[in-house]
Amino acid sequence: MKLPSALSSLESLVPLNEQGGLIHFRLAGHCGWTVEHTNGLLVAMAVECDEPDGAWFEQIALWLASTPAGLDDSLQIAEEAIWLVRRHTLTIEAVELESSLTQLISIARWLAKFGETSSEVCFSLTSEKPV
Repeated sequence: MKLPSALSSLESLVPLNEQGGLIHFRLAGHCGWTVEHTNGLLVAMAVECDEPDGAWFEQIALWLASTPAGLDDSLQIAEEAIWLVRRHTLTIEAVELESSLTQLISIARWLAKFGETSSEVCFSLTSEKPV
């Protein structure tokens, strides 16, 4: 199992296994996976929350699509988990990738917290009072 070069320089990243082309790893106590693709380096972090409802998925997908910085981010449901996936350029420098992964972990944790409190998500994202 060979990590992409930008990831291999991250000391805190621990490769776990390779399955179906994905390299699974642990970073800062968080599960993730990566794969190199012709369109870029994909890195995903688990969003650890209990089965959020469809409205949660819709709101988060719309939020990601509404921000220019979120255009390379998406949600994926696979392997009985929810993944926050980000596309990076294949030429990304290790320092920039480390910063992006720190942000990705923070967003994944934030999404997990919102998954637990869906009425607060509605209030926060729409500026309307919860119903």
